[in-house]
Amino acid sequence: MVQDKEQTAVRSVLQRFQDGYTARDTAALDQFMADLWVTDEEQFIIGTGHGEWSFGPAEVRKLIELDWLHWGDMALDVSNATIAVTGEVAWLSATATVSKEGNAEQDCQQLLAITKDDLNSDLPGYRKLLFLNAGISQPLWELARGTEFAWPLRFTASLVKRAGKWLFNHMHFSFDTSDYPDNRLGVAKVEPWDIDQVQRKLAGKVKQHCTAGHEDVRSLLEALGTAFTTKDGERLYTLLGDQPVFIGTAPAQRATGAEEVVNAMLAQATQDRFWGELKLNAADALVYSSDDVAWIGAIGTVTRTITASEVYEAHIQRIQQLMDAQLSVQAKLLGIVRHNSFTLMELEKGELNVWPVRLSAVAVKKGNDWRIQQLHFSYPTVWGSDERILP
Repeated sequence: MVQDKEQTAVRSVLQRFQDGYTARDTAALDQFMADLWVTDEEQFIIGTGHGEWSFGPAEVRKLIELDWLHWGDMALDVSNATIAVTGEVAWLSATATVSKEGNAEQDCQQLLAITKDDLNSDLPGYRKLLFLNAGISQPLWELARGTEFAWPLRFTASLVKRAGKWLFNHMHFSFDTSDYPDNRLGVAKVEPWDIDQVQRKLAGKVKQHCTAGHEDVRSLLEALGTAFTTKDGERLYTLLGDQPVFIGTAPAQRATGAEEVVNAMLAQATQDRFWGELKLNAADALVYSSDDVAWIGAIGTVTRTITASEVYEAHIQRIQQLMDAQLSVQAKLLGIVRHNSFTLMELEKGELNVWPVRLSAVAVKKGNDWRIQQLHFSYPTVWGSDERILP
């Protein structure tokens, strides 16, 4: 069948993308970009870090180069990737891992150097102590669980067919979030960086690349945000296409098919401590289209009030889980210190949580209406993934 043939061709392109990340040969990067990416300004990547959006060939190339030079070893599950093709547009989703081998002495020397820099930050004394405690305890807790690091990764992308070749035009990488998202907006400065300023710069950058028109697609995003926040399952059904894919922010939060997707979204809206009122900036979203398929990138916020008593209760449960875990005594003790440190830092920020969130999506037009086929939410990270695959 033609559909199977095109899916096989797209999977082959995904494998070549993986081969490039495996080889990490920066001398071959220009050819890698020419072979696998569109050449116009519509290409973009959403990375894992806060403010990490890359637009156009030069920025996308730079991000991939930095990955090859400094990131861990990425391994995509190419054979099990979910691929859909409509005409000359394709989209896909895949699970992956990022791994690296640590070195306790080198990592601690690097941590010491970073700590010296943090001592010179302009944070007030108490908050500086909170941040230093968190910044030191996090890597020590990770090292206590071993120097073989592996983290689960979520990956989505879209491609277009040009001159008979399938080429990437957008990607979204993200880590699971099982604890407080790393970034909060509108709070007194607790970390050395100003995340509000980072978000303002990102919003300006996204707006600069915003494409005119596509008001019907923007209306779809607005309706999605409203239905998600109000937990309106019936409305969510009407916004989804055939065999949609949903990737949420929580660990292993992936669903396929309209019923599973709606159930997963309702579960996130009602059960996830780190989800709340969703507001997407649909007006400034990136919307590109080919025929009846659109690929989308947008930023937004998730707002939730978490009282101090709720924080204490959840934290005590987390410590109890840690005490019962199959870990060394040292790892347990350092884990308690780590979780205490981050909880105290979050409490210092107050009860109102406004977290920046990123969205990428693919929508297909059915008759006069646009329907969502793929949806990927993520929180940007500073400290890395909350989840780790232990040997």
